[in-house]
Amino acid sequence: MASGEVVVTPLDIRLLAALDRERSVVAAARSVGISRDRAVYRLGRLRQRAGGPLVSASRGGASGGRSGLTARGRAVLAGGAEAVAWPSGAVPPHRQGFTGIFRSQPEPHVVAADGFSAAVAFAAEEGARVSVTVDPEAIVVAIGSIRSSARNVWAGAVEKVRSPPGGGRSGRREVTVRIGSRRLRVAVTARSIVSLDLRPGRQVTLLAKATAVRPVGLTRGSRRA
Repeated sequence: MASGEVVVTPLDIRLLAALDRERSVVAAARSVGISRDRAVYRLGRLRQRAGGPLVSASRGGASGGRSGLTARGRAVLAGGAEAVAWPSGAVPPHRQGFTGIFRSQPEPHVVAADGFSAAVAFAAEEGARVSVTVDPEAIVVAIGSIRSSARNVWAGAVEKVRSPPGGGRSGRREVTVRIGSRRLRVAVTARSIVSLDLRPGRQVTLLAKATAVRPVGLTRGSRRA
């Protein structure tokens, strides 16, 4: 496509995750409960919309050959289970997430080894190891004391502000915020940079709904709520 956005459905994400795991289109299709032909169709549609392949494959007869994800395919997979989009021709988003242990109390959340915790809106077995990602577009930056329905509230300091590749003309900016030993990237507008005085060292609060913390392919013992 010469313009517009690439939108990926939850089924597309599950298919890509299964393909990354199974390394076979046939096995991936079986894993998500669709036919091989439907899987091939969906992968072809993704290729057309993205303007390039998300999957690399080699021929292998009846087994469907060996397949894997391209760099763009991995970026889409890391973008989330609901949807991910970016302007055609722009650099796709990089992985921003972590792997941790699922806990159901006091509310569903995933805790990383360094103590970083994120509330989530999916279910998994208690103690299951789960990988999640947070879309930079889904995080809100706030200054000072605030009240919000967002289940994730992380306090940190701005470390870097930059214009991401392909986003300068649109006014989009990317702010890197350090939260303890972890860094999160947040997509904001140039206007917000000025109005909130976002600069290195600035103390901020990041807000994200539990639904914004998305599973990157559900591990064994996990399920969608």
